[in-house]
Amino acid sequence: MDQNRFFYRYCSYRSLLYSRICVGFWWIVDELPYVTAIVSMHKKALTQFILVTVAVVVLSLLYFLFPATGYLYPRCIFHSLTGLDCPGCGSQRAASALLHGKLLQALDYNILFVLMLPLIAYSAFVFSWNVFSNKKIRQPIFYSPVFVKTILCLVLVFWIFRNIPFSPFTWLRA
Repeated sequence: MDQNRFFYRYCSYRSLLYSRICVGFWWIVDELPYVTAIVSMHKKALTQFILVTVAVVVLSLLYFLFPATGYLYPRCIFHSLTGLDCPGCGSQRAASALLHGKLLQALDYNILFVLMLPLIAYSAFVFSWNVFSNKKIRQPIFYSPVFVKTILCLVLVFWIFRNIPFSPFTWLRA
């Protein structure tokens, strides 16, 4: 009972809907005795995992059922104000094209997004493994200042190159 109160207090600063989902979910889990021992130490990480998984599934269905060319999706504020492409311009269309199996079209929309997906997938796999396994996988590369600076420089260079209006760089535009 104390765990439920603590978790409810943790969720209470979130929206009312979110807190009711958390409390309701953990009330069901607490009723299963063999699951309680496994998840009692990892409630926060498991809640994050479940919420992120649900969000990814819902967004994947949204991008699969409704192509990212319509009015349903938000427009890029940077592109609307300046007419230039930001590093993320074309990512929604690239995700939709990937879900439809069109890799070359996705690369044409945003090559950086497509090339970073394996890195994001690896990070998601390691996070999931660490939530459900007793043997943890460490990711020192993601916390290295060199790695972070390299990714930042890569994004900035991509941002600059995709806005150069000359022939070799125009294929980077969304």
